[in-house]
Amino acid sequence: MELLRKITISTCGFDKTAINAAIAQNGGVETDLLKIAGVTTKATPGQTDKGEFVKLMGEFRAINLVSGELFNSAACILPNFVSDAIAAALEQSNEVEFALMISAKPNAKSVTGYEFGVTPLVEAKASDKLAGLLESSGMVQTLAQKGRVNDLRRLCLFRLEPSRRGGFCLPTLPPALARYCFACARRGSHSNFSPLA
Repeated sequence: MELLRKITISTCGFDKTAINAAIAQNGGVETDLLKIAGVTTKATPGQTDKGEFVKLMGEFRAINLVSGELFNSAACILPNFVSDAIAAALEQSNEVEFALMISAKPNAKSVTGYEFGVTPLVEAKASDKLAGLLESSGMVQTLAQKGRVNDLRRLCLFRLEPSRRGGFCLPTLPPALARYCFACARRGSHSNFSPLA
């Protein structure tokens, strides 16, 4: 495993020449380049002469799908549309887990001759570590039983969203807490929670 200062498409072995070569070797069709997985704790915007970027900090691993090389780093820079989504998830949690695959496909209109594609391998989500601690300590149950919905929302780092059936659904609630809150909703313990979206 190679330790890198930062994981990027380029530092993992795919500059413009290598990407075009991989596409050509694959018959000129969309080609899988990298798989990247990580747990990010911080997102910092930056800018170079090539444009804006978001640097993710945390723990990251990547594998070059052509050579099989494995990389490790505490920093990661991804295509902006991916980093922006992860940075947005960080607004709801101190830690976000993700795993994705980056591919490249020919695009004659592009300056480079290709464009990137990204396929999520898991849903980017807030870490469940804190959720489990809050549940086992009884903090979530106490707030729910007291009807302190706003405090519960802040504590659990999720947002309530309108439900099609009225009330609210809990699409961003971590599984450990969702099981408890859905059960409470069925019992009617807190009326503005809805177990079904």
